[in-house]
Amino acid sequence: MTTLGLRDLGFVGGLAAPVTGPNSLILLHGTSSPITDSSTYGRTITSGSPAPSISSTQSKFGGGSIYFPNTLGSWLTVPSDALLAFGTADFTVETFLYQNSFNTYSALLEIGNHLNNTGIVFLAGTNGAQIYSSGFFGSGAISLNQWNHIAFVRQSGTLNIYVNGTRTSSTAFGNNLSAAGPFTIGSSNPANTSVYNNGYRMDGYINEFRVTSSALYSGTTLTVPTAPFPDF
Repeated sequence: MTTLGLRDLGFVGGLAAPVTGPNSLILLHGTSSPITDSSTYGRTITSGSPAPSISSTQSKFGGGSIYFPNTLGSWLTVPSDALLAFGTADFTVETFLYQNSFNTYSALLEIGNHLNNTGIVFLAGTNGAQIYSSGFFGSGAISLNQWNHIAFVRQSGTLNIYVNGTRTSSTAFGNNLSAAGPFTIGSSNPANTSVYNNGYRMDGYINEFRVTSSALYSGTTLTVPTAPFPDF
């Protein structure tokens, strides 16, 4: 495995609601190499093989994005951390995606093992934007070959999914997500071989990937960000 680096650039802000201090868990702009975590934690980013790379072929902001080639072994991880265990609290997982093709369960992010109700995987595949945590929750159609903004938001036990500014589903979701890792981006957890070897991975580009322990959005619509997520 290859260590890609880290940086510490301060607190991350939210568009629809302010986020400060420990609410800001991870932030990848994905516009330049090495791939770094711009959250206040400056987490070490590690890759599988072949390593996802910075590409100028597609970019939402900043002239580059992280390319995931739909290849077994291509993923990013950060170390396990108790702060990455959401428990029953609020969270937001948000990014811009440009996908060349869908796998049935294209995995944007997995924390722990989604086959247990203590873990979770965030999906953007054939069946749209949804999560799996001992069962499927949510929906939201995603378009290929264009940039899509996707936000998964849990607020007070309700999971809201937004695609390109519109809430596509709202579902009760109260699982106690106690898994603190591994934290895998662009693929399912490689340790979960029953699904990892069965196409749970991304084919395309990620720009501006952010995870917080706050519900940044509520209501039926949101204003899609028009600039990179800020480093404060």
